[in-house]
Order: sequence, then structure tokens, then C-alpha cells
Amino acid sequence: MNLTNALPYVTSGLSLIAFIVTAVFFAYRAKLRSKAKIIEQAPSKDRLRAIGAAAEWLGVNILDVPEDKRYDLIMRQIKQRERRDVILGIVSLGIAVVVGWVAVTSVEGTPLPPPSSPAESRRDALLLGYDAAICLGLTVQGQDTTQQRAGIDERLAQLGVNTHFPQDPLGPKRDAEPASRFAQQVSGTLEQRDQKLARAFQLGWLGVISLRGGPVPQGFSIRPFAEQAGFGLADAPTGDEALLEWLVKRAREGT
Repeated sequence: MNLTNALPYVTSGLSLIAFIVTAVFFAYRAKLRSKAKIIEQAPSKDRLRAIGAAAEWLGVNILDVPEDKRYDLIMRQIKQRERRDVILGIVSLGIAVVVGWVAVTSVEGTPLPPPSSPAESRRDALLLGYDAAICLGLTVQGQDTTQQRAGIDERLAQLGVNTHFPQDPLGPKRDAEPASRFAQQVSGTLEQRDQKLARAFQLGWLGVISLRGGPVPQGFSIRPFAEQAGFGLADAPTGDEALLEWLVKRAREGT
């Protein structure tokens, strides 16, 4: 086992730390071998100086050791520390490999959620617009919006739209300008991906606003937008409010 073979398993913070510790141990071992080689290859007249340098680096006091014994002492220290570092390095490398392997197999063993179908995405877009509009209305009334915000965050994640519903959708002027920017951003993002997704979101968002007497763009109508979004209306009730609530109910039920 060596560091190169272990690299593919360094996939988590813990295994990375273990891998770094292993690298340090092996680097220290290489330094020990280098010191031993320098001492062994040094000419006789320079050997005591090389031994002294190695002793200082190792933190070994050789002042009270006879000169003819210093070589054996330092070489013994180097061999002992080399063996120790080999053991510690192998242990750390083993930890890195085991932890990394566990992380890899855990990810591979976790089934990924299946991609949303076009119909599911349209339902999510409808519910996103509907919940966002309801959240705006509850904010105007000063009511709690925790439940609606949770639904909004969930739909945004499912649709892969990188934005958030504003914490204060009314804004400082109380004109709902932040909420309007949110709706435009979501609508534009979905429009680039699929016009039906954008129509489904607009249906939920503008549908609630229109039923509450709020201003909506000219040409908006619930039934035509539902048809443009691709929702089947064969058994749909008549009347805008009944139709929108029917669509929302079916979307929440996944039908």
C-alpha cells in the first residue's frame, strides 16, 4: 500500500486529514533515511560533525557520550524512529483508505432520486406560484407564513431555480416590489427552460392575485393559461376560482 494508491479514497474531511498525517510520517521517514545516509557516507574527519547535526535535529543529547559511541547511538535512534514512523504511517494510511472507502460506497449505495417528469415539474411550478402568492397575501394580513415558505423552498429546489422568496415580500414601500422581482426572476428562469413551466408558475401566481382583486397583466386568464401549461381540463369545473383550486388540489395529490 502506498500514498498514490490511496489517493482515490481521499473523499472526506476525516480521510483527508488521515492522508495528510500519513504524508507527514512518510516525509519524516525519508528525512531520517537522508540523515543516516549522510552520516554513513561522510568522510571520517567530517563524520562527528554530521553526527552532531543529526543529534541536534533528533533532539538527542550526545555531550556525555564518548565519541566512539556516538555513531551507534545516532544510527540506533534513526532506525527506531524510522520503524515507529513506518507503523504510524501505515496506520494513518489505513484510516484514510477505510474512511474514504466507506464514504465512496455510502454515496454509491444511496439511490439518487429519479428526475422529475415534465408533468411533475409543471405541478411544482404551479404550486410554487400559488404558494408564493398566498404567502404574499398572508404577509399583507400580518399572518404567519412558515408553512407556505417551506413549500416555496421545496418547489424552488425541485425545479432547480436558484433564488429565494424575499423575507419581506412587501418591501419598505409596502408595494410588494420584492415579491414582484421574485416572480419575474422565477418566470424568466422557467421560460428559458420550458414555456409550459413558466405558464404553470404564472397560472399559480397571477391566478391567486387575480382572484383577490389584485392587478394582473392584460390578457391573463386562468383557463387559457392552464391549457397553455399543458394541464388536462377534461373534468375541470367551471369558474376561475373553482378551476384554480381544482388544479392545485390535483397538483398536491400528484395527479
